[in-house]
Amino acid sequence: MGRIAKLSFNLKNAYGAYWTKEVTIEQGEAPKAGEVSALVAYIKNTWPSLESGTEELNYSQKTIPAVILANNEGGNNFGKLYVGDNITLPNSAIILYSTTEFTRDNSAKYPVGKKVMLDLSAAQYAPYGNLRPTAICAS
Repeated sequence: MGRIAKLSFNLKNAYGAYWTKEVTIEQGEAPKAGEVSALVAYIKNTWPSLESGTEELNYSQKTIPAVILANNEGGNNFGKLYVGDNITLPNSAIILYSTTEFTRDNSAKYPVGKKVMLDLSAAQYAPYGNLRPTAICAS
């Protein structure tokens, strides 16, 4: 559970009468790292100094859930789809790469905010080409 704060206000109306109003503010849970955060940590730990080339991902989980954070609808992200845990923590998102799939014309298949499952069974990682998944299934 998050934190709770209670505020009390002493108020006075136009007739001079006073009353107290209490307001309770409840803060939700702090964000927690999700599946994409774990994948990013795996990549950073497995290839800390990879500068070029492509490596088989060989991740222990074959599929992970993610949320689409940005697509190529505006034409500025050709070949890229940004997905993540949809939280505010650092290292909780990753860029997927495919010049044939993540085009402007295909952006309707990948709307921002959509929950998806990433198929990582045959995915590859390249430091400049980002993560290349086999498939993305909308949920």
